[in-house]
Amino acid sequence: KLGSKALASSNSAARVIRGDTIHTGAHLSGQSSLLLSALEKGVTPDFISEYEDVEILIIEEVSLIPPRLLGALSYRLCLARENTRQAEPALYNTRGKAFGGIPLIIMLGDFMQLAPFEQKQRASLLMHTMGKGDEHCNGCRLFWDAMTHVHFLHGTHRFVDKKVTPPAPCPILPRLFDYMRDPAGKPIDSDLWDAILSWKIRIDSTGKVNDPRL
Repeated sequence: KLGSKALASSNSAARVIRGDTIHTGAHLSGQSSLLLSALEKGVTPDFISEYEDVEILIIEEVSLIPPRLLGALSYRLCLARENTRQAEPALYNTRGKAFGGIPLIIMLGDFMQLAPFEQKQRASLLMHTMGKGDEHCNGCRLFWDAMTHVHFLHGTHRFVDKKVTPPAPCPILPRLFDYMRDPAGKPIDSDLWDAILSWKIRIDSTGKVNDPRL
């Protein structure tokens, strides 16, 4: 039986896949520096043992992981497997060497979601040309260059209006998210704005919620 490890960007997603968060899986705290020099600390025997026999690494919500954090995970796993699996930390963003040389890496993500923040700015793994230091660039390079197979799922049942019969694709949310990602200096379309206003919870003159939808 192959050893496997499942990690996700958030606690909620980690619970769903019965795994750990990226920070926990990399044996880092939320306040840990992601500079390579700092990441070399804290490679404990328990950490080494945890990844020694891992053959499959599943990373859920990779689209919500800042580039520096993805790079930090790969570097930490290289450190953990350096002596047991001949991993090479210096090649942590190289195809076949990333993530400690674990043979099978499965990265799942929905890049229609808003990109995460890194140093108070949006920093998607898709923005590989943005200059934010070596750790950021290497994290993006890891994502772009270390993959060998990509499967695109073009269909989705996330934005379905179930209030109509039969259920039909929602005409509002996909367009609203597109506008939020790139407004291009234009005002929001009037029908989108009207839809947003219709979602507002109604409060009566006494300050109590008075909304028949609730």
